[in-house]
Amino acid sequence: MLATISPSIDDIEETVSTLDYAQCASQIQPEVRPCQRGTSQADELSQSIIHSLQLQVSKLQALLNDREDRNAATQGCTPGTCQQKSLIEDKDAEIAKLRAQLDSKDAIILDLRRKVKSRESYAREMEVVVRDATAVILRDATRNSQAIGSLKHRF
Repeated sequence: MLATISPSIDDIEETVSTLDYAQCASQIQPEVRPCQRGTSQADELSQSIIHSLQLQVSKLQALLNDREDRNAATQGCTPGTCQQKSLIEDKDAEIAKLRAQLDSKDAIILDLRRKVKSRESYAREMEVVVRDATAVILRDATRNSQAIGSLKHRF
C-alpha cells in the first residue's frame, strides 16, 4: 500500500487519518482458495444460454454469407472479387478526383504564366518610357546648361 501524506500542519487531520487507514489495511490477510466449480443449476443455465447464443451467431453468420452471395451474384462477381471490385472503384474515384485537382492546378499555372508575360511586357514598355524620358531630361539639361553658359558670357 502507498499512502500519500502532507508535511503541512494544515493537513494534519488528513495525514493522521491516512496513516490510520494504511495501518489497518496492512493488517488485512488475503485468503486464496482455488475456484470450486460444481454442476449447480446456475452453471447449467449459463451453459444453456451460451449454447443458445452460439446457435444464434451461427444462424446470423449463415444469413450474412447468404446475403453477400446474393449481392455478389447481382453484381456479377464472387464474394472475394466483389471486395476487390469495390476497392478498384474506390481507387478509380480517387484517381478521377486527383485528376480534376491537377486540371484545376494546371489552369491556375497557365493563368499565372499569362500574368507574368503581361507584366514582363509592361516592364519592357516602362523601360522604354524611362529611357526616352531620361534622354529628354538629359537633352533639356544640356540645352539649359548651354543657355546658362551663354548668359554668363553676356553679363
